[in-house]
Amino acid sequence: MAYRVPVMKPVCLSICAIFKDEAPYLPEWIEFHRSVGVERFFLYDNLSSDSGRKTLGPWAHTGLVSISDCSIPLAQGGQS
Repeated sequence: MAYRVPVMKPVCLSICAIFKDEAPYLPEWIEFHRSVGVERFFLYDNLSSDSGRKTLGPWAHTGLVSISDCSIPLAQGGQS
């Protein structure tokens, strides 16, 4: 059986980002970026221990946000 990719309307601007333990800030972050024209979010959960996925649930349910696990361990400390 072949995997079917869901049909999505074309968008002009998307964000791809990684988050970890940011649940309290995600609603404001999503809504701010929507207000400046972002139409879709591709988010990767970096082993969060808070309720980030639950917080993003309403947006994920509408298809605005796609949430995936980050399967690669990321270095701590940001950019060098």
